[in-house]
Amino acid sequence: MSYITVPLQAFEDQFCGAAGFQKTTAYGEVVLVRRHDKTPDLVVKIYTSVPVEGSRARSCGEDSIKIVAGRTFERAWGPAGFQCLYRQRVFRVTSVEGVMDRTTKKAREAYQACNEFLKEQKKPRAPVDPHIKGLTSKTRLIVAGRDR
Repeated sequence: MSYITVPLQAFEDQFCGAAGFQKTTAYGEVVLVRRHDKTPDLVVKIYTSVPVEGSRARSCGEDSIKIVAGRTFERAWGPAGFQCLYRQRVFRVTSVEGVMDRTTKKAREAYQACNEFLKEQKKPRAPVDPHIKGLTSKTRLIVAGRDR
């Protein structure tokens, strides 16, 4: 199996612009990020395996392209959280065009995973017990226990 290097320009041509991805960096590599049209909490990220200081992907078999979709959220403590909804790899084999086609397909699947997540969130929940009807997301419950 022959691994190929994919130039950064190929990613930029395919995903930046009309596809709506923004270029950023993380973990020493270029990452393309696209927020969902309906809520900015849902994102699709493409970890290109192109090092920040270079313009070509790592050489023979060192890394794959990773496509991740998820929901970002704030926490009361610590860094922001990330709930993964989709995660796939694209191996850099065949040709640049083949790699870009597979990456595009996986990015679309990732965006679809975000759509499925939104559909699940809109489904009706089980009815609330009337005894705890007044509770909201900001209500704190304090439960005390006794040893016997």
